[in-house]
Amino acid sequence: MNLKLVSDDELSRGTDSLVESERRITADVIKHLFEINHRRLYLARGYDSLFTMLTKKYRYCNATAMLRVNAVRLMNDVPGVIEKIESGEMPVTVVANIQSFLNLEAKIDRAYSKEAKLELVETCLGKSVLEVQKEFVRRNPEIEKRESVRVVSADRVRVSHSMSNALEEKLQRIKALWSHVDPNMTREMLIDRMAEITLEKIDPIRKAERSRRRASTGLNEVRVPEVQNEQEESEGPTRTRYVAAEDSHAVVLENGGRGCDFVDAQTVKRC
Repeated sequence: MNLKLVSDDELSRGTDSLVESERRITADVIKHLFEINHRRLYLARGYDSLFTMLTKKYRYCNATAMLRVNAVRLMNDVPGVIEKIESGEMPVTVVANIQSFLNLEAKIDRAYSKEAKLELVETCLGKSVLEVQKEFVRRNPEIEKRESVRVVSADRVRVSHSMSNALEEKLQRIKALWSHVDPNMTREMLIDRMAEITLEKIDPIRKAERSRRRASTGLNEVRVPEVQNEQEESEGPTRTRYVAAEDSHAVVLENGGRGCDFVDAQTVKRC
């Protein structure tokens, strides 16, 4: 069918019908997966878990597979959740989020009873994913503060954390100020640029490397003499406590970036 040729009403009705069918099909898939999990049929088919079967045999991405696995797990304790999916009262994403929350609670010895799980499901009926997540935070405020770093590939990690609105506004302000550099700057690119600027300013090893490069090209620091009083001037030539940057940075390179190596004889404290 060439959708460009259908009327607005036909397009709208067709979409309504497809979405309804999609809900029913999704619910049917989860019912089948529930039975496969109950029979442990994935083992007979050569997979070590339902998740592996979904990703290897059915080619689901990890996130989509995990949504369905969590929905199946919640069905074990709250069988009626499948009717909620079929009716559209509760999307699969919300169902999976509820199970993820219950998993986290169980890890910190706050496991829910079947009755408590049913109550949570009823509370989340008709709510969006964001509203459901707010309900989780209301029940356990520590969830909002939880940070996690998960390896997703050989050179990538997934970082999850929360931050204040004020910090988010600062990040957006910095991104706007750098929009001339790249108007399509991603969050990763923004953080990478901030990290580079910060390291260039405060990393002693980078400073030492820059100083060494300047010294090799003859661009040494200008030595500034220390101001002396009249008595010192009369005693002899001008003295200075100035340590050339290249010398200071060389020490940093030698000691692995620990900073000054001077240790006071009395306090035994490092400079």
